[in-house]
Amino acid sequence: MQFTRYSFFLLILVFTGNFCFAQNPDSSVIIRGCICNETIIPLPFSHIINLRTGRGSISDTCGIFTLRVSGSDSILFRNIACHDMVIKAGDIQIADTIHLKIRLYALNEVKIFEWGSSYDDFKAKMKSMPVTGNLGEKLGLPHQTGNPVSNFRNPDVLRNPLYAYTNPVDFLYFNLNKKERSIRKVMEFKKNEHLINKFESVYNRSRISSLTGLAGEELDTFLIYLNIHFKCDFNCNEIQIVTEIYRHWENFRDARR
Repeated sequence: MQFTRYSFFLLILVFTGNFCFAQNPDSSVIIRGCICNETIIPLPFSHIINLRTGRGSISDTCGIFTLRVSGSDSILFRNIACHDMVIKAGDIQIADTIHLKIRLYALNEVKIFEWGSSYDDFKAKMKSMPVTGNLGEKLGLPHQTGNPVSNFRNPDVLRNPLYAYTNPVDFLYFNLNKKERSIRKVMEFKKNEHLINKFESVYNRSRISSLTGLAGEELDTFLIYLNIHFKCDFNCNEIQIVTEIYRHWENFRDARR
């Protein structure tokens, strides 16, 4: 019984809306409906335009729209996938469904790649393209080849402020991180290990004792003096090391006299 009352009330609303359009075509009302294609699939984001006022609306994701119109207005329904349709506002029922006809587009021949239609054509074209310079090359940074780790640990690269433009994170890490600085020191030591061993084979207690004839406490005193004034490092050859040891020994002997 209650359902019958609601159905009767809905019929009165439909009849009243149509009657108002028929009696007073200039009266303004809000129409509501749904836009679908021929297979009853909703068409979201379709345009609904009142040709008299130029105002319009867009359907939601379910194809539902609302628009204020007058009975004499012409309503344009437009969707890119369908043909346009123009309907008189007076012919649109309350909660009506607008069916748009699907449009078929004729396309000319389409090529995805301008250099061919297969992967082999694409690969051949990519190999033939010239290699463009990167930002590092434009800034004059050293060219990186082979294993990038070896070049990243190059002090000439790491201390170059221009390196921060292309690799800011690496620049800060390699220059500020304590662990990385320790690693570089170890690598530097291993790189020059044979030179250091050669230097220590000449600059040691027994060799200095044989060159100067000192021993015991006198040798210890001279070693302290020598360590303070000695300038040669592992880059010096044996003759340079021995010459400087003997020169300091003479100065030390003259000072004691």
